Amino acid sequence: MDLEDFYLKSLLPNYNILTEAGSSFGYKHSEVTRLKMETNYSEERRLIIANLNTAKTFNSETIEAMKKSALNR
Repeated sequence: MDLEDFYLKSLLPNYNILTEAGSSFGYKHSEVTRLKMETNYSEERRLIIANLNTAKTFNSETIEAMKKSALNR
């Protein structure tokens, strides 16, 4: 993060919206961008994404691995 921050501050690239590495504090999407995001994530798409893992079953090893991973967060 420090190296990225160094390059952002020294090179000042005009294509990068954010001015600090790892932080999007203070950034606001334009109204046009918000509308595009709304349209892209329609109710139909939300249902498809929600149903991707609904019917999946996992074996006991996988469940234990997921538990360990969640506890390490």
